[in-house]
Amino acid sequence: MADAWFVSDIHIDSMQDPKARDFLAFLNSLTNERPASHLFLVGDIFDLWVGPHEHFALRFQPIVDRIRELVKQGVEVHYFEGNHDLHLRRFWQDQIGALVHPGPKYFELNSQVLRVEHGDQTDPEDKGYRFLRWFLRTPVMTIVAHKLPQRAVSWIGNKASHASRDYTSQIKTIDKETAIQKLRVHADKVHRE
Repeated sequence: MADAWFVSDIHIDSMQDPKARDFLAFLNSLTNERPASHLFLVGDIFDLWVGPHEHFALRFQPIVDRIRELVKQGVEVHYFEGNHDLHLRRFWQDQIGALVHPGPKYFELNSQVLRVEHGDQTDPEDKGYRFLRWFLRTPVMTIVAHKLPQRAVSWIGNKASHASRDYTSQIKTIDKETAIQKLRVHADKVHRE
């Protein structure tokens, strides 16, 4: 029997952030108070994490350490890249042992098939964002994300993160019914694939 936990869109910006303390308390409760066979980090756990830079690992060290412990305890951790955390494989998979997924993936848990994804691609009409998402994951941008100095990655990423939040909260806000309709269309399309 799988005991799976799903976490998404916390957008932790520092360990002083109350969300960081709450998330760490949740992580500490896994395998102790709450059984856990799987932990799905479904994107945007951090407000910014790009590539394997030590800057991010040090900034969020207690969370990183606890996830590393969970992996060592046998919890299967899956980290899905979002739009604020990308190019994660070299750190999260190679160093921590979490399985990193840049896009959607299917899982069978407790005799049920689940499709897990961050969800930032559910609006096919948002061609601008879809292009940006593709561009940021091209081989050239992957090299740039890994080779650019940490300070530059952090500075550019923080600017982009704030611009993304403004776009999402002011320009891209849609009503609940429209959002549900877009999710249903996305789910139907995915089901047919």
